Amino acid sequence: MPQHQIFRDVTFYIVPKTNSKLLVHRKEIFKRHGATLRYSIPLESNRRNGTKITNIVVVLDEKLKKEEILRDLQMELSTLLLPVVNSAWVSEGIEKNTILPVDGYEIFLSPKIPNKRTLKRNAQDENDQKKTKLESQNKLESQEKPEVPPNQRILHFLKLMSDEYEKTNQTWKSQSYRKAIESIKNTAFNIRTYEQAIKLPHVGKSLASKIVEILQTNSLKQLQTVQRDPKLIVLAIFEKIFGVGTHTAEKWYYEGLRTLEDVKAEKYMGLSDLQKYGLQYYDDWSQRIPRVEGEKHDQYVRMACHKIDPQAEVHIMGSYRRGAATMGDIDFIITKKETKILELKGILRRLVADLEKSGYIKCQLRGVEKRGEIKSKLFCGAQLANYPFCRRVDFLVVPSDEIGAAFLYFTGNTTFNRHMRQRAIDMGLKLSNSGLYRVEDSGDPNTPREVLLESKDERTIFKLLNMEWRDPVERNFGGFEEEGKSVKAAGDF
Repeated sequence: MPQHQIFRDVTFYIVPKTNSKLLVHRKEIFKRHGATLRYSIPLESNRRNGTKITNIVVVLDEKLKKEEILRDLQMELSTLLLPVVNSAWVSEGIEKNTILPVDGYEIFLSPKIPNKRTLKRNAQDENDQKKTKLESQNKLESQEKPEVPPNQRILHFLKLMSDEYEKTNQTWKSQSYRKAIESIKNTAFNIRTYEQAIKLPHVGKSLASKIVEILQTNSLKQLQTVQRDPKLIVLAIFEKIFGVGTHTAEKWYYEGLRTLEDVKAEKYMGLSDLQKYGLQYYDDWSQRIPRVEGEKHDQYVRMACHKIDPQAEVHIMGSYRRGAATMGDIDFIITKKETKILELKGILRRLVADLEKSGYIKCQLRGVEKRGEIKSKLFCGAQLANYPFCRRVDFLVVPSDEIGAAFLYFTGNTTFNRHMRQRAIDMGLKLSNSGLYRVEDSGDPNTPREVLLESKDERTIFKLLNMEWRDPVERNFGGFEEEGKSVKAAGDF
């Protein structure tokens, strides 16, 4: 490597994006020393590579607040995994002709564990270094209310580990991670040390060590090892086919299939219609849906529905309602004031017929009619004219007297919904997509009596649970929710 090209293998994600003369000059210096400059972080680059620096966020204006940094990167706090450093990391690296560790230069957007080098850099001199270190440790050990829900980075990695073991039917391992996850979710403070982790229920020595590794490195070696497992890679490919679960994916793997082409060549005739659609639209349904395209779907479906019944209401749910920039699929709720479910089902049936006739609906994955019965939901593939991809689009009809509970449930996210349901359970209540109920003794422990408290109004449900109202955009809890899964969980529409 030429002596001055020290950043030849490093990509800098620059903040801010503005181009003052000073910032332009700095960027030119970075380029001369080999750095590749970017302004947005692709998903595949948003990870740490152990101690090796390959991708890093460089903040050129140290006056920027953390909210401004995240806004410039178009990232959420809980999903940003790359180190964020000030420009001194670059300039001092150039001066010393080496890539420096980030310690002492890192801008912590959320609370981190300061190490000895950071403490030393922050100390005013050797005489007060011990005092500074003690103050830092005391700060770490305090259990003050964090700015974001605590321990999200830990939960993110443990959830990934649980999912990887679930894919290979190692249920007991997956379950042990899930128990630890639930324990950590119920912890009101940010875990900082091995000693804090080991005291938690369902967290043993091995898992406590992994938690410390996550905190110190923002990565987990065991997860990387598991994710590189050839079998798991193949299973992940197969399970992204709509209608294919873990059992079928494993069966194909042990029969020697390794690629989608293998499935098409050896299994196509035996596939269900759903699985054939899953293969046909595999690439399309693997793509995230930009929000602006979601808006076009909303406009198109709303217009088609109003031609059938001008009083019918169409609402787009899920991550779109939570303000997400992209979505895995598009979920619609159709309702109408003072209208029973049977009439709503009729509206859905007519809407589906019109959307198929127009060419918008390309395939039905769960139809509106089955053995003569009109259904209240539809899973389908749909594509707008002049748009390149077929998208996963789902419809659900909901009576107006249940619309508040349905809005709450189908807005999500999963972590937020789980929190709401647990709050209800703690109060002796039951929360579902049809309403909030008080659970009473009926004399039969297997069939308790449920008394409806509220279902029409979303805000009233919050009040009855003694919870502060949160707008949909404030319900993105957790930071690790799965994106764009092809098959929804039981109970989802």
